[in-house]
Amino acid sequence: MKKVLLTVLCVIFIIGLSGCMRFDTTLDIKSDGKADISMLYAVMSMEGEEVDPTEMDPQMNELREQGWECELYNEDNYLGFKCTKKGVELDKIAEAMQGTEGAVDMEEDGLKVTKDGDNYIIDWKVLGDEDTNEMEQYKSYFSQYGGYMQIVIKLPNGAKNHNATSTSNGGKTLTWDLLSMAGGENIHVEFSLSIVGVIIKWAIIALIAIAVIVAVIIIIKKLANKKANAPYTPGPGGDFGGQQGFDQAQQYGQQGFDQAQQYGQQAVDQAQQYGQQAYDQTQQYAQQGYDQAQQYGQQAYDAGQQYAQQGYDAAQQYGQQAADQAQQYGQQAYDASQQYAQQAYDQTQQYDPTNNQ
Repeated sequence: MKKVLLTVLCVIFIIGLSGCMRFDTTLDIKSDGKADISMLYAVMSMEGEEVDPTEMDPQMNELREQGWECELYNEDNYLGFKCTKKGVELDKIAEAMQGTEGAVDMEEDGLKVTKDGDNYIIDWKVLGDEDTNEMEQYKSYFSQYGGYMQIVIKLPNGAKNHNATSTSNGGKTLTWDLLSMAGGENIHVEFSLSIVGVIIKWAIIALIAIAVIVAVIIIIKKLANKKANAPYTPGPGGDFGGQQGFDQAQQYGQQGFDQAQQYGQQAVDQAQQYGQQAYDQTQQYAQQGYDQAQQYGQQAYDAGQQYAQQGYDAAQQYGQQAADQAQQYGQQAYDASQQYAQQAYDQTQQYDPTNNQ
């Protein structure tokens, strides 16, 4: 099963020629259910060697024909190209990346996107056992020369479940280091495009934390009151020991109360943050809808004016043609009437009743 064409399946061949490489495929998933795809492929030149940038033209031209925007990549002695395709529907990602020379190429079951409402599951089989075993030998070599091979998925909200090798941006950016993945391991991520689920999740966590802390405070206060109301019996520490117990009870009670306030405030702050994000997204989509309505309304108005003008021009044209034809046929009828009337008159004059002529 093909997982990666040229750059991955032939990684050993490439390393043998050029030393090291950079491979990156990023899916930047938006909250509207679409994704921007970017693919980077670059090879490091060995010392004393130069790579001709025009060698990248065939691959870039082929990708351009498939709707990708491509540009030359030349950084840190790495030469290659980076291509992007924007606004791809999530269920069309595999189709968009299918058959791209020098790019990720998978069979139909290589990349699966499962949708359930606003919830999505992505399972992506990028490498097989033989590919992983070969590349793992070069992990330290890649790191030494600034090379990497990775898949990155950026989410509008944090993932519900994933097996990424590292995360950033508050859990919204997931990175799979292909050189560190176990043999045959699939990329797996579960996420939601709706921020409401995230808010509910944090709200539930906050409520549980507050409930536990409140319960601890109540227990501590009950123990403190019980000890305060109990008959005084000097212990091994005398009066000072009893005072210590009371002071500790107050101290732990205050700590529990402070923690409850802290976690409660954090829950409120997070709810405000996600609420603001939801509000911003609602405004964004409303503005987009308004802009599109204006755009399509203007287009419809312009089209209406255009077709109305065309209809008016056609009416004038055909009306003029009809008027011209009416005049023409009227003139012909008038001339014919005069001709036949003259013939009848001439024949009447020629007729002589005496000789039956």
